[in-house]
Amino acid sequence: MEVRVTENNGVTLLEVLKEGNPVNAQNPVSVDELQTFAMPEVRGGEVVIVSGMPMWAVGVVALAVKNLFSAVAVLDPRLGGGVIVHAVSPKYKLGQILPLG
Repeated sequence: MEVRVTENNGVTLLEVLKEGNPVNAQNPVSVDELQTFAMPEVRGGEVVIVSGMPMWAVGVVALAVKNLFSAVAVLDPRLGGGVIVHAVSPKYKLGQILPLG
């Protein structure tokens, strides 16, 4: 399991991957991989959107960076962006959808 970091216009995207590709049924990650997982360096900033699966992997990444950002969101492509799940700024509300990109 690995995380790709992309920064664009004040939004940081963290993508959960395995061997450089999105995690899915054909490219799964296991809980055992958490023992060797190393979170990449993330600068922090205003907003982070975490993308990927399974949800426990997204949760691990979101919790690892939650103190570096004003708001943490989890990507839901069906909603067109990230859903805020943690915020320390009154500018962001839980459940608010932030467009990706």
